[in-house]
Amino acid sequence: MTTKDKPLQKMSVIQIEIEKALEQFNTILFDGKLENVLITLQTKGRGNFAGWCWAEKWAGKESSHTEINISAEYLTAGYEPLMEVLIHEMAHAINSQNGIKDCSKTQYHNKHFKASAELAGLHVKQGKKGWAYTSIAKGGIAEKALKDININRDVFIYQRKEQGSKVKAPTKMKKWSCGCTNVRCAVELSAECQDCGNEFIEQ
Repeated sequence: MTTKDKPLQKMSVIQIEIEKALEQFNTILFDGKLENVLITLQTKGRGNFAGWCWAEKWAGKESSHTEINISAEYLTAGYEPLMEVLIHEMAHAINSQNGIKDCSKTQYHNKHFKASAELAGLHVKQGKKGWAYTSIAKGGIAEKALKDININRDVFIYQRKEQGSKVKAPTKMKKWSCGCTNVRCAVELSAECQDCGNEFIEQ
């Protein structure tokens, strides 16, 4: 019987593998400089976050720890998307540790986040939340790290069901915005707004 066939008895099995990934990414992507981070698996609640980083959320007698959460509803998104979320949040954590503010209360990601995420091997795209839209950069250090780290990928077979959620039919329409106008189209858009002069950016 393989791991995929066995019923998962403990959520800690998943958490342990994510913690292993964090430790190895820390060495490979962050030169081992990231300290005092705790991994949690919680529901995304009413938000729509695949994960989050909460600086100094956990307090101990001698030190505080930053929380990196992976949303329980996102655990079966796939190995690469899941690890991309982890690296994204680690970029936030290293900035927080260094006293660098990289995100506003409205989740607008600024140039400081962009710089740290790119150093960690992520491709960063701008949208309505600033430089918040990340993916694994092709040919970069994060892509190589995903292949090199030693974790059990077979444990990521469960996710938390969303209560009352409805399955939406897939759509090819994408939203693009220049800042003053939103448009939707099914193809790549390369145009400037005649009103404000800004380029349309995919949201």
